[in-house]
Amino acid sequence: MSLSKFFEKETKRKDRIQALEKQKRNANKDFAQINDLFEELGQLRQEQKEAKVLTLSDYYQPSNEMKHYQNIATGIFGVATGATATGLVMAYLL
Repeated sequence: MSLSKFFEKETKRKDRIQALEKQKRNANKDFAQINDLFEELGQLRQEQKEAKVLTLSDYYQPSNEMKHYQNIATGIFGVATGATATGLVMAYLL
């Protein structure tokens, strides 16, 4: 084998090694990016799990006057329900 062919073959081999090393670096970088994306996705899913389910009380708080009237209405409803139940029981017993 001539010296020029040897150098040509060695140059091709070294170029091939450099190309493969570059591909390996690019692949490792891609893997790192994908791992970062998976980690971010996992964090987002965890935040979704921990997110509080919003209710009406998160948006609206009744005034004290409204709470007072609510208590009165609840009391009236309770008395009316009790009276109706008592009337039904009395009618059944008679």
